[in-house]
Amino acid sequence: MPISNTDLQELAKVSLDEYLRNLPVDQIAVERPFLKKLMEGRKSLLGAKQNVVENIRKEHGSNFSWAFGEETVKFNKRNTTEQASFPWRRAVDGLYIDYDRLFSNGIKVREGGARGFQLEYNERVQLINLLDEQLEVLREGFLNKLDLELHRDGSHGADAVVGLDSLVSLVPDAGTVGGIDRAKASYWRNYAVKDIASTAPGNLVGEMETASRQCIKHGGSPDFIIAGGKFIDTYRKQVTVTHIAGSGETKYIDAGVNSPIF
Repeated sequence: MPISNTDLQELAKVSLDEYLRNLPVDQIAVERPFLKKLMEGRKSLLGAKQNVVENIRKEHGSNFSWAFGEETVKFNKRNTTEQASFPWRRAVDGLYIDYDRLFSNGIKVREGGARGFQLEYNERVQLINLLDEQLEVLREGFLNKLDLELHRDGSHGADAVVGLDSLVSLVPDAGTVGGIDRAKASYWRNYAVKDIASTAPGNLVGEMETASRQCIKHGGSPDFIIAGGKFIDTYRKQVTVTHIAGSGETKYIDAGVNSPIF
């Protein structure tokens, strides 16, 4: 069976020429700040039957009361923990190179045992050139898709993991995450505000201050913020920036107030 016209055209793009050899300039790759942040804190999965389980504290079960003298002190039993279960999944990608494509690239495929044949010099050059591009796009394509999937809510596929869009929901008092019903469990809800009237001066900044305090109130401390282009443009317009001519320094915009003093 002869090589297809599509494969032949692709070979013409990746094959080594005598007069020009250069790496393809990637025109479609994008930055992946969310995936990069997750990879910085990644942990090894040592093995699990079905789920990755996180133990959480849902209440203190306090039985606090005032007492004096010989007044009876009451004791209680406490059920203060809950388990959030998240199914683990395997992310895969793959490619293959058929015999005809290799042969059209000047690489002979021979039947035999390991180390039974040695590649000629020109075959080695062509194979490396072909594999370099294939493995590079395999890696970049995998990471781009993984980053996208981790932003989504996991509802689009039976084996898709629960992503950011579900963990940090725009409707935090609805739905089940990790096996816990957020309609019943107020402790399992994130903070969310929609439809902020950003045309009013300082309104967006005020909502961001409120959101930050809500996180700090429950013992957290926001250390990573991601936003889309429209949000960033709106935030920039909410803050007055003083430019110093000739300073040559990067301008940092910070509208937050950490410790207000009155």
